[in-house]
Amino acid sequence: MDGNVEEKETKKSEKKKPSKKNKFQPYELKSIVNHSGESAEYGHYFSDVYDRRTKTWLAYDDADINEIDEDVLLPSRAYTGYLFFYIHKSFLE
Repeated sequence: MDGNVEEKETKKSEKKKPSKKNKFQPYELKSIVNHSGESAEYGHYFSDVYDRRTKTWLAYDDADINEIDEDVLLPSRAYTGYLFFYIHKSFLE
């Protein structure tokens, strides 16, 4: 039994470590679900979605849909962002 444990530990330690070049995978932010209010049960939810075709961010708030500048969107959503959706760039190629 001791031989099996050592064998597994050796195999695990022999695995390649990721290179620094591949440390961070290329992901792109695609959508944000936001919340404004005191708790998840109270308040208002709204969302932002990136449109690849037009290369713009769209803010969806009930029936209102407005284009929003990325420079305005990202800092403000740091406070209201509830869920952030990312996609690996390999799916976009």
